Amino acid sequence: MEVHLKLTFIGFLFIALSSLMLMAPTMSSEPITNSSCEGDIMKSAVNYTVKESVLLQNDLNMTVNETVYLAVPQNTTYQEAVLLNFDGNYRFIRDEDGNVMILTWFKMPPHERRWVNSTFRIAAHPYRITFGNCYVWPNFTLVKEYTTETRYWDIKNRTLIDITKSVVDGAEGPVEVAGRIAKWLSSRIEYRVLPTRAGSDGSLFIKNSKVILIGDCSEVSDVYVTMARIAGLPARVAFGMLLENRSRTFYWINTSQEEFEQHWGGHAWSQVYIPRWGWVDVELLEGFLPKVGDYSWRHVVYGFEAKKFAGSAIEEFVLPSFSRLRYVSFTFTGG
Repeated sequence: MEVHLKLTFIGFLFIALSSLMLMAPTMSSEPITNSSCEGDIMKSAVNYTVKESVLLQNDLNMTVNETVYLAVPQNTTYQEAVLLNFDGNYRFIRDEDGNVMILTWFKMPPHERRWVNSTFRIAAHPYRITFGNCYVWPNFTLVKEYTTETRYWDIKNRTLIDITKSVVDGAEGPVEVAGRIAKWLSSRIEYRVLPTRAGSDGSLFIKNSKVILIGDCSEVSDVYVTMARIAGLPARVAFGMLLENRSRTFYWINTSQEEFEQHWGGHAWSQVYIPRWGWVDVELLEGFLPKVGDYSWRHVVYGFEAKKFAGSAIEEFVLPSFSRLRYVSFTFTGG
């Protein structure tokens, strides 16, 4: 028997800043130095070329001045991306989360179809961190910025607050908090591709007297980020691609939900901020094992979602203004 878990909203502002009382003795408002957390990191390197193709169609009986926003591979600590080729006019812009995007523009006569093609070179750096003692928390400014509520991360829910308290009770420092939440969630995932993003409130259920998480990568990352933020640990969602192999991976989608599930490789995962290491990746679906700071070659980052309240950056790989999106493909080669 499967029953949706009722998450009760509480009126007072129980944001992660107040839940820091769980770990208050180790909280620091001072800048963090590299000596604050112990451990080692092993990194490797892998190179990819990705060709992106987008097919748009103007369904109107008039010519439109189309503008299209395209998500692109990001430059991060563990990834460098360079644009090799783009068809047409373009410029780089940033969204409210700081993600670099391409803005392109052109005229589209009535009922015209148009391809938008681009090519990128990506240098990825998979890594694995062996964590040592780490008892110092990120500074107060960072915690305040990355522990707020959004549409998908309801940090005010009494049930999730109680669950998080029980999971992290007695944890010593951010690494242990991140690991405990990952371990708890990974043992409760019932993977199911959902047509829409459920967020933290719509992902948890009671099944056979056990709390379970039903959903895909969006729901898994949303619940993790919500619990981490309740615990006072800065957290956000990364989104991009999860590759099948190093030599060649081809993903495509059109308007069919069935084909979307069969041929699309879009992926989302969580990140937490840990002193010395910065933003650390948390993956719960690669082998369905909890991985904190164990970032494989399969990941390609296209952006981050940290501050949007109503929007979903995960769903925004291509955003046309007037035309209809008919087809998108990503071809990764190299390794």
